[in-house]
Amino acid sequence: MAVVNRSAAKSLPGTTRWSVVFSACLLLLPVRAHNEGFDPADNSTQESDKLSVLQRGQYVEVQSYPFPHIIIPNALPTHIYDRLVAAFPSDRTVVGLSNGAKPMRSNTRYHISARRMLSATKRGLCDPIWRDFVKYHTSSRFFQEVVQLFGSAIQAEWPRLLNATGKTLGSFAVGTRGDTRDSVADLQLDCQVGINSPVRYRRSSVRGPHVDKLDKMFSALLYLRVADDTSTGGDLNLYSCPSKCSPTTWMHASFSHLLRMDLPPASGEDYYYNPSDLSLEVRCPYAANTLVLFVNSERAIHAVSSRSVTPVSRKLVNFIGTVPLTRYTPPLSSLRPRGR
Repeated sequence: MAVVNRSAAKSLPGTTRWSVVFSACLLLLPVRAHNEGFDPADNSTQESDKLSVLQRGQYVEVQSYPFPHIIIPNALPTHIYDRLVAAFPSDRTVVGLSNGAKPMRSNTRYHISARRMLSATKRGLCDPIWRDFVKYHTSSRFFQEVVQLFGSAIQAEWPRLLNATGKTLGSFAVGTRGDTRDSVADLQLDCQVGINSPVRYRRSSVRGPHVDKLDKMFSALLYLRVADDTSTGGDLNLYSCPSKCSPTTWMHASFSHLLRMDLPPASGEDYYYNPSDLSLEVRCPYAANTLVLFVNSERAIHAVSSRSVTPVSRKLVNFIGTVPLTRYTPPLSSLRPRGR
């Protein structure tokens, strides 16, 4: 309860006296509850900081080999992480919002994009904690955290892009991926709530060694492994290429090959590599509340290790920052990340 010194207030001039009383009354107003939402762009919002998967990034060293990355155990405060796990959408909800009425396949990736997730919470299909989480991780505040940790690495991997925009990373206009209102943004963020579906028949990997699409500046994964998941595997492996590596098909070629073919980014998809050509350098375990973030380039070869047969889905959140390369002319080769 706010306490006002009435005798002191009476001794003040009229205008000042009323200001004191008004300020005291403000203290009696109810504080907005977390589940009523907040503005992630508001720098005064401390609750949003608790949602950031990078809040402990300053305590973990960024690694440069085999490519720039960071692994953060216990990324979120326990009470926030537990709320997210408890409110994680069911497999049926994730699959339904991902691909409609199609049946769920074994060990397959399904996800809800940030745009769809925000729409789903409005319709009561998902918990408000996920709305707040997604909003924060598609905000400029989150990108500033990425820049603080990886700014120098991104500049080293994407020098031509920065020259083309004429901007510093910190001044990039940020939007939400898939939102037409943000089509002019320098960088579009997505926060995808997803699963790898249960493995039904035999041990398998959902993704072999590959490099992401060339329009991705960075990618990150937060793992939300549940307590009753006794499966093995599902770790994220990071690779180096000791000698010349060749993708498995001509379409899934290296960045340089894609650009020589003058294909738009959407045509390239991800491109895969033969594991026998690679050397496994880092293993990020599929462990509860663990985050891994890396800067994308043609060196950023990664894969998900094979997972044992299990009725439990592999739960995760995928964070990505994409660059609208098609906006720039001339050619993509002037903007692509540097090679080895």
